[in-house]
Amino acid sequence: MLPWPKRNTAQESVPFESIYDDGICDLGNHKFSATWAFDDTNYSNTEDSSKVVTFGHYCQFLNSFDETAQLQVSVLTKPLSRSRIRLDVTAPDSAVPDLKQCVSGYNDFMHCRFISDNTY
Repeated sequence: MLPWPKRNTAQESVPFESIYDDGICDLGNHKFSATWAFDDTNYSNTEDSSKVVTFGHYCQFLNSFDETAQLQVSVLTKPLSRSRIRLDVTAPDSAVPDLKQCVSGYNDFMHCRFISDNTY
């Protein structure tokens, strides 16, 4: 036997007072919820100085809450699909057609190398 009544809908399972236009959810009892999404970054290829700056910003964010705040941080990761990534070199609009064709061929070649199992 459950200690609470059966909930038949998602709305009954996740109770909240209201959701504001900015995405903040009022859970009632002076509690709020917000969710942020960030782009994935491969920090293994990042300069150490950039890693230090990024970590410093993250620490500043965490320290912006006072000791009475309840904060939950969840990190969700998933591998990127190699077939969906495209890293292109661009030629200026003023480039001659031969250069644009060369750049396009280079991009196609690099994309094929990137998604294949035989990368360098």
